[in-house]
Amino acid sequence: MNAPEQRLLPLANADALWAEMQATESQDRLCGLWLRWLAGLLPACTSAVVLLDDGSGKLSTVATLPEGSDGQLLQKSAVQAVELRALAILPQGRAHELALPLLLEGQPRGVVALLLQGGDRPGESGHAGDAGAVWQAVATLRWGMGWLRAALLQGGQRDAAAAAQLARARLALDLVLAVLNEPAFKPAAMVVSSQLARAFDCSMVQLGWSEAPGTRLVARSDSAWHERRADPVRLAEQAMDEALDQALSVALPAPNQGEGIVARSAAAHYLQVAKVAAVLTVPLAAHGPQVGALLFERAEPFSAEDVDAAETLAQVLGPLLLLRHQGDESVWAHLRRKWHGWLAWTLGQRHAGWKLLGGSLALLLALTAVWPVTHRISAPALIEGQTQRAAVVPFGGFILSAQARAGDTVKTGQVLATLDDRDLRLQRQRWEADFEVATRREREALASADRVAMRQASAQAESAQAQLALVLEQLQRLEIRAPFDGVVVKGDLSQRLGSPVEVGEVLFELAPLEAWRVIVKVDERDIGRVQPGQRGELVLAGLPGQYFGLQAQRVLSVAEAEEGRNQFRVEAGLDSQATRLRPGMEGVAKIEVGEASLLWVWTHRLTDWLQRTLWEWSP
Repeated sequence: MNAPEQRLLPLANADALWAEMQATESQDRLCGLWLRWLAGLLPACTSAVVLLDDGSGKLSTVATLPEGSDGQLLQKSAVQAVELRALAILPQGRAHELALPLLLEGQPRGVVALLLQGGDRPGESGHAGDAGAVWQAVATLRWGMGWLRAALLQGGQRDAAAAAQLARARLALDLVLAVLNEPAFKPAAMVVSSQLARAFDCSMVQLGWSEAPGTRLVARSDSAWHERRADPVRLAEQAMDEALDQALSVALPAPNQGEGIVARSAAAHYLQVAKVAAVLTVPLAAHGPQVGALLFERAEPFSAEDVDAAETLAQVLGPLLLLRHQGDESVWAHLRRKWHGWLAWTLGQRHAGWKLLGGSLALLLALTAVWPVTHRISAPALIEGQTQRAAVVPFGGFILSAQARAGDTVKTGQVLATLDDRDLRLQRQRWEADFEVATRREREALASADRVAMRQASAQAESAQAQLALVLEQLQRLEIRAPFDGVVVKGDLSQRLGSPVEVGEVLFELAPLEAWRVIVKVDERDIGRVQPGQRGELVLAGLPGQYFGLQAQRVLSVAEAEEGRNQFRVEAGLDSQATRLRPGMEGVAKIEVGEASLLWVWTHRLTDWLQRTLWEWSP
């Protein structure tokens, strides 16, 4: 994680803080100043505590950060570090508690605990920046503890080893600040090589970075440029590869004659060509993998203490330089690195449970891609009568009574409604009177032998008789009856009694009880797969436990807009009739349109949409 530069402790303030720590005689004041200095190097640190032995074997709080805060918040990690006599890391969600015991003469004389915000557990896969921040904090804490241990030695007795360790700690912290204050990888590598050359009194320190073909030299101490094709550069890279292949530091001459078999041929070749007295190659590691190497060369051989100091510094610099290098890489390099990391995670031995789950899901997905199933199209459905008859008004009049309404079950000939007959009775009396008058005139004309009058009277009698027959016929049709056994689908005259009606007006609609058809409203995205003769099933909302077989009979070619979608009506017939069916019942129908893989059935809507969208946007 790249620390914000505004939270880093400025170098001038750091020097003043160091001078104050060296001059103070109070142990509590020394620990408080040391905590301030440590917090300046760890931007993610939000609280810290130092506990020391009070002389009775118990640990008591001598300094906290922020000052005056409760040090009991970090007690759990501190106790664990003292009991284990080793570093303790306790995850707290996105935060981590770090605790390191202070060992004097092999016994715990104190402990330092701090809380870091953000970061993944060390050693687990996650964001490289967050994990690097935790490891950086661990390395910084170890070096700082070395100085604190030396400063707290009783009587001010500091042997040569303690003084050397303090110097290494100071050097490590200076290197950390130098790397963090550089904006990119290449300047950070140059600063590191230059400071290491001065610290180890070397004529040159070279830093190489591990890449796909092999190690590539990226920086030389006090040099901003080097020739890539020069023999010394090529031999230096080979010496670094030799150390990286063995994952060991290679020193020539070797400081320890009793160490195991170590290959030094590349180092010896470089020593001969570069004409130097001694070389030391130290691998740079970051969370396990080797990421680069440092090549030291000077006029005097390297001692075992020098090798140990260089290896310790390499452990601190490896993660920091890796973060800087990842910050400079291109998008393609970043994706390639993530891909290789994912492959390593997948093919490795860790997280067996997650890998088993992922493999099971992949196997299940493969099975769904080859497992054939019947593809069924679901659509809303509606029950209608197969044939519907209308009961209409035979002649104009007024409604006298209504014996049925929508939803009633009726029998053949049952009276549905009755029209008022008062006007018809008056008309019948009128035409009967006109018929009698015309008949009498006809007889009188016959008696007087007046043929013209007889014919006129006969015509009037026939007209009156026809009108009377019409009225009598209308009187016979005053009652509107059911044409067959069925159910009244539409019509309710209970609120229209006495109101006028016209000839041909529809009063009722009836449907038979044993002849039904299903109207399936298929979405326009699926209508192309529906053909007459395909079979399916119907489930009604009013009869959820029953399944009715159906067969598509007719696909209407006219779409209807409903609820914002275009739908096509598909007429289907039921395989068996049910007495409990009623017109207007709604449900869901599924029509079998063929076979396809289960994965295609689940995803064909998405793939169809993608194909249509790509075609729409294509030039």
